[in-house]
Amino acid sequence: MAVVSKLERLMNLVAVLLASKHPIPFSAIRGQVIGYDDAASAEALEKRFERDKRDLRQLAIEVDYTDQNPDQLGYVIRRERVTQREMEFTHEEAVVLSMAARVGQVATGGGLLGEALKSALRKLSVDLPDGDIAAEIHALTSLRAQSGDPGAQMTLAALAQAVAGSRRVRFKYAPLSGTAAVRQLDPYGIGMVRGAWYVVGHCCHQQEIRTFKLARIQGEVDLCGQGQGPDFDVPVEFALARHLREEGWELGDNKPLTVLLRVPQGAPTQIMPARAAEVSSDARGVRFELSVRRPAELIPWLLARGGAVVVDAPQSLRQQVCEAAEALLQTNAVNHTIATPEQLAASAG
Repeated sequence: MAVVSKLERLMNLVAVLLASKHPIPFSAIRGQVIGYDDAASAEALEKRFERDKRDLRQLAIEVDYTDQNPDQLGYVIRRERVTQREMEFTHEEAVVLSMAARVGQVATGGGLLGEALKSALRKLSVDLPDGDIAAEIHALTSLRAQSGDPGAQMTLAALAQAVAGSRRVRFKYAPLSGTAAVRQLDPYGIGMVRGAWYVVGHCCHQQEIRTFKLARIQGEVDLCGQGQGPDFDVPVEFALARHLREEGWELGDNKPLTVLLRVPQGAPTQIMPARAAEVSSDARGVRFELSVRRPAELIPWLLARGGAVVVDAPQSLRQQVCEAAEALLQTNAVNHTIATPEQLAASAG
């Protein structure tokens, strides 16, 4: 007979008692429940059962003996004392919980308190339609504009209310390149990346999901929907984290450019950006595909890798990297001595 671990025995006991509609006497547990069906004596099995009841009590699972009905004597676990009723959160409450996660992560400073916060949020996330809110808080910080400008705080507050109420908004936006224009947006969510706030939603002009930096919004944010109720529904497949870009080469409205990067054989692939996807591997190394909107922003990152990442395509970007490396070598030449690759990497980083 296979040896059963204590954890498995406890789980078996709880499962049997919860599944039964009637009290179970110990005589039915002994020899029937896995973990109490070995060749131990009746006295040893009873002592084992008493120890298990004590251990379960420390886990807030009380095993009670009931003798109210002479025909139904035995042990029970009262379901209402160990299970929690399903909670329902409104959209506004879910937003508040998400905000609390971000502020709380900063307030606790991580460590034991931070882990306790994540644990509590994961328990609540079971009843939230948007998934695990604790998994996102590491990348975000506080719910306050990083500026004393009252306009920045008003913009953040107006968009937060629009997200909570599913209200369409209108604002004037100055892109990274081009002229400022009025945009209408169905805001799905707000997030912070590296100290800057972004709003993500369906752009009525572009007819697609777009990301807008709050610092580039000019003037007031106005509601432009009809009536008082929600103006739109957030798609069930929408995930805020997938639309918040963290790197300089991901920013902007330029058409994405596919870049093929290669990590030479034997070099660690963990240095690759999180959004880079592995596409092939051969004797020359492992190739990755990366979507880039601003290729020039990728060049310093590549130079800082000190040759551990090579551009395979497009050729134009490969040439730009070579020219930038040559310029850095010339800049770092001291007394006609060319800088080492390590010095080059440090300078580029």
